[in-house]
Amino acid sequence: MAIPSSGEIKMGGTGTNSIAQVKAGTDTGIPSAVQNVSLRGLSVDGVNDFQYTGGAAVDLPVSGSSPDQVAPHAMSEFHGYVHASFDGWPINGLIRTPNQQWGQKSHNDPSTVQVGCNYGQFHDTTNDRIRHRWTTFDSSAASVFSYADQDYIGMDSAQFQAKADYTTTAYAGTAQAVFQNPASYSPASGTWTNISTSGYSPIWQWTITISSGSSQSSSISSGFGSVFFYNRATLNGVTYPSTSDGYNGNQYYRSNGNTISLTAARSQFAQPVGPGGEIP
Repeated sequence: MAIPSSGEIKMGGTGTNSIAQVKAGTDTGIPSAVQNVSLRGLSVDGVNDFQYTGGAAVDLPVSGSSPDQVAPHAMSEFHGYVHASFDGWPINGLIRTPNQQWGQKSHNDPSTVQVGCNYGQFHDTTNDRIRHRWTTFDSSAASVFSYADQDYIGMDSAQFQAKADYTTTAYAGTAQAVFQNPASYSPASGTWTNISTSGYSPIWQWTITISSGSSQSSSISSGFGSVFFYNRATLNGVTYPSTSDGYNGNQYYRSNGNTISLTAARSQFAQPVGPGGEIP
């Protein structure tokens, strides 16, 4: 969604040369009728841009390739304007995604035993969002995923990227322990990876699987609160978030620090359980 870089533009009305419509995100669909359009409101934050006909007044943020927000304001400042915004990292209460319990699991089983954790991101262009998905699982039941979303405006064609910072150590209490530390398809620590528009990718997964051997436990662990996830986007050469919106002055969003603490053991004292857990 962009105002043409040259030619006629207008404050209201319909079409891709209407500043109000581009800011409202409706220039590519059926336009919403607006009235009482304010050039000052379109140009700065904190002042109403316009009023939907028969509806409420609206103050939309100046996002993307912003015009000069210093008075006097001019319509020509909107030539080439791209309205784009990217919400911050999803938070449930005071906790950033994934929750603090993610990555921590201990499980015993007299047969095949497995524990693991999984986290991924998906660029959902249909619903204009980055979808986060995570789970911590064991072989007593199928995995149950949790979800959280980051919405955006005008960024379907942006290149979204994610990365993780982590250091995890595996301890093999038995030679039969098989580790994903992390899985082969998981990006290396500190590596920015494009987020897929067709499914969850990248995915980071850690697992321990033991199908035979002694009852000694095996584990994967990280430092306390030392596992971090990030994302960012690039559109027309502009990086989102800006330094003013990003985490601690950086041009990315970031999770809280999580802890990975996974332990598995084949214990003869454990009770038999149901089908094995799903490996996402």
